[in-house]
Amino acid sequence: MNIANIIVSLADGTAEGIFHSFTDTLLNEPFHYIERAVKTDERDDDLTPVQKEISRQVSHVIARACKSLRIVDTGNEEDKLIGMWLRKLIVVHIQHLAHAARKMNREPGHAEPAKRDHLYHLKPEGNA
Repeated sequence: MNIANIIVSLADGTAEGIFHSFTDTLLNEPFHYIERAVKTDERDDDLTPVQKEISRQVSHVIARACKSLRIVDTGNEEDKLIGMWLRKLIVVHIQHLAHAARKMNREPGHAEPAKRDHLYHLKPEGNA
């Protein structure tokens, strides 16, 4: 497995873990709630406790990805690019999961939680 696939898998796993940990909150908040959590530093006092935890998890993953790429956090353009790319990937993945969950909740026959279990195993297809 090449380094790109490893990092994308790391980002996908993080997005899925965050979604599963905070499903109820994420489904009851507007889409920008997750974007703010992922893109804002966890020390920001304006974040909710859930947003702070999401921010902490994302920051940890970005640090791991940079370490895998042997990039030292020096604040250079390369660091910023990797961080921005991973944050956007995580935001889009979580928003996709939330959108699918909301859509399923509106469809007849999908109101029971047992029928929504397959959502937890939802994987995006293709490459962007």
